[in-house]
Amino acid sequence: MYTKKVRFKTVFNNKYKNSSKISLYLGANLFKLNRKDFDGSLKSVTVKTFDGRLVEINGKAYVLACGGVENARTLLNSKTDTLSSIGNLHDNVGRYFMDHPIAPCATVINEDGKLKDFSYSISTKNKSINKKNSVIPYYRLPFSIQSEYSTLNTAFQFRSSEKELTAADVSAWKIKNILIDGSDRNISFNDISNIVKNPLRVINSYKDKKLDRGRVAMRFQIEQAPNKNNRIELIQETDAVGVNRVKLTWGFSEIERHSIDVATAYAASILHKHEVGSLRLDTQLYEDKKNLPLDLRGGQHHSGTTRMSNTKKNGVVDKNLLVHDSKNLFVLGSSVFPTNGWVNPTFTIISLAMRLAKHLDLFCNEKKSIKFSKVQEL
Repeated sequence: MYTKKVRFKTVFNNKYKNSSKISLYLGANLFKLNRKDFDGSLKSVTVKTFDGRLVEINGKAYVLACGGVENARTLLNSKTDTLSSIGNLHDNVGRYFMDHPIAPCATVINEDGKLKDFSYSISTKNKSINKKNSVIPYYRLPFSIQSEYSTLNTAFQFRSSEKELTAADVSAWKIKNILIDGSDRNISFNDISNIVKNPLRVINSYKDKKLDRGRVAMRFQIEQAPNKNNRIELIQETDAVGVNRVKLTWGFSEIERHSIDVATAYAASILHKHEVGSLRLDTQLYEDKKNLPLDLRGGQHHSGTTRMSNTKKNGVVDKNLLVHDSKNLFVLGSSVFPTNGWVNPTFTIISLAMRLAKHLDLFCNEKKSIKFSKVQEL
């Protein structure tokens, strides 16, 4: 469902200003987690402004809620000369990174081999899509099919889309991004060769996109199987406040491709059954039985890097979102998901936040919001 953009500041600004229970600091970048010796418990955190000022904040409990990448990055950066990263005794912090692989995989066709209008689709060019409460229909692979064919949670939708991308299109896209915004993308000899061999294809793809001469495509959004090799790692390069940046390793296994193949076959069978149309599988997927589509993208739903587990050997936080071996550091967000399903993570994150709020009331022994006991500029 599409809704109007909500600016947190606009909606809640007065509540922040008038609340006696909330202290809000702007431009205060989390710089360091200060813990007790040989203990994952925190005694304070240090924040740093862009002009270099350091401020130490002491509290009773601390909640790290910075997202699926930054939560792991912050914990990894807590390593010292004598202590390992917080929560990372078993090398789980930053691992099991997951997102939702998303891409078109087939074209909806009729008996003439073409289909431009489809009542079950949504057009990305339709201005009414931005109206309040407009809905994009998703179709989920039934649990009975999922169980019979051993697939991941999988959903798909039908929507207006550009034509299937070729290797030449992808190479041109990479070069375009480098020229426009200096994106750090590796350009190989094959990329140049792809464009030189098929320049007309690149030109026609650009025209088709401009004129909306695309197709009605089936697009998937799937769960990703937890894989310890998919991970966030620190690199030597630092950001503007001196904190190490990260690199991401994100790959796929056979079960992701298998799930897409089953979902495509199931969707085609339903279209045939109701005499609505059929599907023409994208050429790349037809010719390559192993890999995912060239124009694969993530849903920006970064998950799994501080996963919840019953034991510290298998994860980073417990059922109450408390970091294993810590007494007062909690982690909140999709980074705690052991698996990520196929749906967007927002409602699950909100539910976890509400549950954690109740737990913190008990943790602090008083039904009051946590207050900083001390704020000291260094």
